[in-house]
This record gives sequence, C-alpha cells and structure tokens, in this order.
Amino acid sequence: MAQIIAKDVFSAVKKCLYSNGKEIHHKKPGNIHTVSAKSLNNGILLDTEHEACHSGLKKKGMDCHFILVINGEPVHKHTCGEGECGIDPGVSTVAAVSNDKCFLEVLASGAEKYNKDIVECQKAMERSRRVNNPECYNKDRTVKKGSRFKKTKKYKKLLRRFRTLHRKAGNLQYLRFAPHG
Repeated sequence: MAQIIAKDVFSAVKKCLYSNGKEIHHKKPGNIHTVSAKSLNNGILLDTEHEACHSGLKKKGMDCHFILVINGEPVHKHTCGEGECGIDPGVSTVAAVSNDKCFLEVLASGAEKYNKDIVECQKAMERSRRVNNPECYNKDRTVKKGSRFKKTKKYKKLLRRFRTLHRKAGNLQYLRFAPHG
C-alpha cells in the first residue's frame, strides 16, 4: 500500500512541478477504501481450512511490517493446459470453447441482490441533494454550471452505504475468480 500511495504522491508532485497542476490535494478521511497491491496476485486470501498461528507488527525505523504465519499447505500456481481455447467475455457472462470442453459462466451471480439496493440508494441521494441545494438547479431541473453542493449528514451516510454496496458487489466477482489453493 505504501508503494501505491508513494506513486500517487510522486505523480501529484510531478504534475505540480512540470505540468499544469496548481496544488496538491490531500485524501480526506474515508476516501481510502481498500488496501491494494501492485498486482492482484499479491493479495491475501484466507480459506476456512487455513488458520493463522501467529501474527504481529514489527517496527523497523519508520517502517511497520505486518507478520502473519499460517498453518497448512502453500498455495500452488495454476498450470496451463494444452491446445487452443476460444474465450468470449461478455458484460454479465463469459464463454469458453476448446477441443474437449465448453462452458458458459455467469459473472458475479450474487450481485443482483445488491443492484436494487444500489438504485434505491442513488435515488435517495439525489432526493437529498435536490432538497438541500435548490439554488444549484435551474427551472428545468438541470444542474447549474459551477454549482457546489452542500453534503448533509444524511447524504454522507447514504454515500457511505452506496460505496459499501458497490464494494460488496465488486468483491463477489473478485472472490469468485481469485486464485485459491
């Protein structure tokens, strides 16, 4: 995570020094939602069959390292098969055909339960924003150019819920196709 944040900070400084950037903007509390790595293979996924036998923090100078020791067999990488394969990725499905197999898989099959909640949350956010910022809208209900919206406590609560729903829906797809042992 430190590498990602350092990359973002360096690009912001570079933009201010050598490009058209005017100032560096800081992240507000609550805007960093995930701990990410430079590649998807660096993440930690624990199954119920694995159990952590030791964990701790080790501080070395200004750096802090998290140590996690897990019982069980190490995760093995997937091996490639033989022959040719055709893959057709779609918006909600993926199909694959080879000489001896073919399949059609629905992507994020459990995400439908979140879609209704996401739409309801978006509608509630829009109603809240319109009620509390009538000066930001024209007579034809379009947004005035250059308007700054006031974000009430209710709107911020709805925004947190909206982000959580999107994160949960996205996690369904990631966890489904993440490499397992």
